[in-house]
Amino acid sequence: MNNLDHLLSPILARQGITYLLPSQRLVIQKLLENDRLDLGVVFPTGFGKSLCFQVPAPLLEKPTLVVYPLRALMNDQKRRFEAAGLKVTVLQGGQTKAQRDQVWEQLKQRPDLVLTNPETLVSPRTRQKLAEYRWSHLAIDEAHCFATWGQDFRPAYRSLANLVTDLNIPRMTALTATADERVLLAWKDLFSGRFFELQQANPDRPNLYFARYHYLSLRRSLTEIVRTEQKPLALFLQSREGVRRWAHHLHTETGFPVRFYHAGLPQETKRDLEQWFRSAPDGVLITTNAFGMGVDHPGIRTVVHVGTSRSPADYWQEAGRAGRDGLPAKALVLEKDIPHSEASCLRKSYLAPFSQDFTDCAGCDSCLGRRHHESREAALNFLEKGNKRWTSEETRQRLFEFWKGWSGWEREEGWRNLVGQWIHFPHRGFYKGLLVLLSPSSSDSPSVSS
Repeated sequence: MNNLDHLLSPILARQGITYLLPSQRLVIQKLLENDRLDLGVVFPTGFGKSLCFQVPAPLLEKPTLVVYPLRALMNDQKRRFEAAGLKVTVLQGGQTKAQRDQVWEQLKQRPDLVLTNPETLVSPRTRQKLAEYRWSHLAIDEAHCFATWGQDFRPAYRSLANLVTDLNIPRMTALTATADERVLLAWKDLFSGRFFELQQANPDRPNLYFARYHYLSLRRSLTEIVRTEQKPLALFLQSREGVRRWAHHLHTETGFPVRFYHAGLPQETKRDLEQWFRSAPDGVLITTNAFGMGVDHPGIRTVVHVGTSRSPADYWQEAGRAGRDGLPAKALVLEKDIPHSEASCLRKSYLAPFSQDFTDCAGCDSCLGRRHHESREAALNFLEKGNKRWTSEETRQRLFEFWKGWSGWEREEGWRNLVGQWIHFPHRGFYKGLLVLLSPSSSDSPSVSS
């Protein structure tokens, strides 16, 4: 056993950690062996980034200050760290004077970790107070937010760049699962122009299967997905109002336990939701990107997105909520428009912004030749029921009756999506004005259906 093993063995045993991956071990070794260090860490979701500062924290002379983007993460991680036997203090907004005085008193007792967020660190008074204590390590978790949120949405992130100088912290680590070129460029500002080492692991998650559905009716498609896909299931939407509305609808339509989650909920409510979702094997959580980072639920089997995320990094972060236990899971995207080409590998297209090359896809719809076109299936099913050619108006009326009776589709929604994708009406020739269905074959040559 070498010196590092001798140091780590009792720590790992006390924290209940069976083993460290080589990449984790390398980061921990650098933190313990260097008095001064600037380090960027890019490990995929479920890889155990937090172990990189959790494990060495008790071995460093002074506390580690950990910055999280969301309070939900702080609460979730505090629970995990304390379960691992670490002494943890939380410094956040909204604390009373008595609670804040208790934090300062706890700092005198040398906790292992102090958890906080950027907005709390903006206060000059708070920084001045923190500067009275000595620190060994600054860890910024989910550090891609410095690039994606730090410009306009969360300007407090920009203040992190001079935190090392203000508090005289000798080691700084920025950690994320997703670092494209924009994030790495922003990290130059985060590290105030200092050279930083980059430890990077392949972000690919082989246990994730990637699927893409083209929907005709969003209501019908989401209802069917919630009914049939593996649970627990997380559905990511863009707006708070949307998650509230869809949670009510999907619970009513499917009978599954469905709840909604967003950053505007009270802290106690969010903690209750996180606990519920961890313990609900058939649970469905409709959420904004507030649930997209760090909240620990290793058993999510399906993640669904409607449309695209704000950035490739955001999508990979949110899709990575699925299958953190290493077991098979699915990441599914619902899209309204059909792209010009569907031949390219979905996994490759999602990983391209991170400059990752690979030769074998572990599983996606494109590579396996699977295509999900609800509009095509609707047209085929409808035409099978008819024994004549339909005019445009006849098609509109009869399809509307079919949709309304069987699927709850809205008339104009269905018509706009169906026509132009799989159906058109020739303006000349023998079949002028009559229904033409685009062939489902790879050649996409039109065929007239009766």
